[in-house]
Amino acid sequence: MTDSEYPQLVEFLGRQFTAIDRRFDTLEQRVNEGFREVLGHFDEIYRRLERGVEELKRNVAFLQARIEELERRLRS
Repeated sequence: MTDSEYPQLVEFLGRQFTAIDRRFDTLEQRVNEGFREVLGHFDEIYRRLERGVEELKRNVAFLQARIEELERRLRS
C-alpha cells in the first residue's frame, strides 16, 4: 500500500462505517418501537385482568351476601 492509498482507504472505510452506523441506528429504532408496542399490549392485558379481578370480587361479595341472606331465612 502506498502513502497515497492509505488516506483513500481510511476515507473509504470511514464512509462504510458511517453507513453501517446509520443502519444500526435504524435497526435500534425499529427494535425500540417494537418493544413499545409489545409493552402497550401487556399494559392492555393487565388492564383487562384488573377489570376481571374487580368483577370477580364484586361477584364474590354478592354471593357471600346472598348466602348470608339464605342462611338467615333458614334459621327463621
